[in-house]
Amino acid sequence: MRNKMFLGGIGIVLLFSMIALLAPVIAPTPPEKFVGGANIAPSAEFWFGTTALGKDVFSQTVWGARNSL
Repeated sequence: MRNKMFLGGIGIVLLFSMIALLAPVIAPTPPEKFVGGANIAPSAEFWFGTTALGKDVFSQTVWGARNSL
C-alpha cells in the first residue's frame, strides 16, 4: 500500500464511485431536462453552463459518472 500511483488510482475510483452514488443529491435535475436558455455561460445557477439545447452540463456530467463505472 506504499505505492503512490496505486493510492492515487484508488482515490480517483472512490471519488467517481461516490459521485455516481450521490448523483440524485449532488445534481437533482435530470440530465435530459430543459432547464433554461441555450449556451448559458457557467454561473452560480449552472456551474458548467448549459448546452445548445438548454440542458445543464453539470447534471449531465454527474449523472454520466454512473455510466462510466
